[in-house]
Amino acid sequence: MEKEITKYFKKHTVCITFLIILSFVILFFGEYYLYRNQMKLNKMISEGFMQLKEVNKPVVVSPTESLIK
Repeated sequence: MEKEITKYFKKHTVCITFLIILSFVILFFGEYYLYRNQMKLNKMISEGFMQLKEVNKPVVVSPTESLIK
């Protein structure tokens, strides 16, 4: 009887330990995936702001250029 109880506790402990390690591994990959997507999103937003800056830039014409035309 005592051997069965110790075998059950050992099996249960191994199972719980495995589940905890597996949950941390899944959490790690989820965090990595979110980090990668956040970096892509930040890059897209940065590029969008740069394009908006280029569009809103005033065109400066020097006086000599206006005389040539």
